[in-house]
Amino acid sequence: MGRGKIVIRRIDNSTSRQVTFSKRRSGLLKKAKELAILCDADVGVIIFSSTSKLYEYSSTRIISSVNRRTSILIAETSVVSVFHYSGNKLD
Repeated sequence: MGRGKIVIRRIDNSTSRQVTFSKRRSGLLKKAKELAILCDADVGVIIFSSTSKLYEYSSTRIISSVNRRTSILIAETSVVSVFHYSGNKLD
């Protein structure tokens, strides 16, 4: 028999909320690592706590993937800007 469903809502008790955050954060980061290994996927996770503390995981190739995607977006933006400033219409 599996676990019962829980109602997803804010936990009022701050201690319980912090404990739950820590456990779920650990589980999420573990799953991200497993996904990267098992599926050879580029995985990146960024988590900010309620106190603005940063927790992150990234597979080794995610930085190059983000840089590649950023370069593509910059190139696309440059092309659109050239058309916009020259008065040409994009179809």
